[in-house]
Amino acid sequence: MELVQNQTVLGGNYVSDRQEVVHRVRLSDPDRRLLGTNDTTTTAFWFVGCQYYGMTQDLSFAYNYTKDDLDQ
Repeated sequence: MELVQNQTVLGGNYVSDRQEVVHRVRLSDPDRRLLGTNDTTTTAFWFVGCQYYGMTQDLSFAYNYTKDDLDQ
């Protein structure tokens, strides 16, 4: 999985709570080709802190980790 913030793929353990973070599932080239040639639909289910935030079929999810979220 990639975490993208401010158009940069993050490499550390921390993200800023001032900007949205895009979470992206990154498939290997063989996996992407396999799914693309077989008319397969892939759905990702997104959770933050055990709370369900929905599902996507583009394998990405945008979220902003605000201070209020830490208090929950």
